[in-house]
Amino acid sequence: MNYYKGFTLIELMVVVVIVAIFAAIAIPSYRSYVQKSTAAQVQQEMERINIQLEQYKSRNFNYRGFSVVSSGMAIPLNTSGASKTYTLYIRDASDPSLELTNSGVLGQGWILFAEANSKINYGSTCADCNSLQDKNYNFLMTSNGVKCKTRGKLIASETLTKINLSTTTPCGADSETW
Repeated sequence: MNYYKGFTLIELMVVVVIVAIFAAIAIPSYRSYVQKSTAAQVQQEMERINIQLEQYKSRNFNYRGFSVVSSGMAIPLNTSGASKTYTLYIRDASDPSLELTNSGVLGQGWILFAEANSKINYGSTCADCNSLQDKNYNFLMTSNGVKCKTRGKLIASETLTKINLSTTTPCGADSETW
C-alpha cells in the first residue's frame, strides 16, 4: 500500500478561500477601529487644549499669547507625510485667520480645528495623505460652545472664516455635534 502524504490541490484551495474570507472581514473592521481610535485621540487632545486655554485665560484674563506648540501642529506630534493623521489649528475667534500668538489678536475667544490628513480634504492627487484617514471626521470646537464634526470636506482656509463660523452649521449641512 502506497499512501502519499500531503495535501491535495482542492484542500489547499479551500484553505486559501477560508483565509481570504477571514481577511475580507478583518481588514475593514481593523480600518474602522483605527479611524475611530484616531478620531477619539484627536477629540481628547482638543478637550485637553480646551482646559489649558481656560487655565491660561484665568491667569492672563484673555487667550492672547497662548501656544501649545504652534498652530498647525500635526497629530501625532512631530510627524509629516502619510504618518500624519490630523493637523490641529488654534486660532483667535474674532479673526480666525490669526493665531493666538499674533500680537494683533483680541484674545477674547478661540477656535480649535482638526483637519484629517485625507484625500477627501486635499484631493485625489494628494501623495502625503493618510489612506486610513479617508472618510474620517474633521472637528471644530470654539470657546462659545460649538462642537461639531463632519466626514465631509473641511479645509482650514475655507472653514476658519468669520462668515462660515457665524453660520448655524459651521461644519456643513451633514455635520453632527460631539
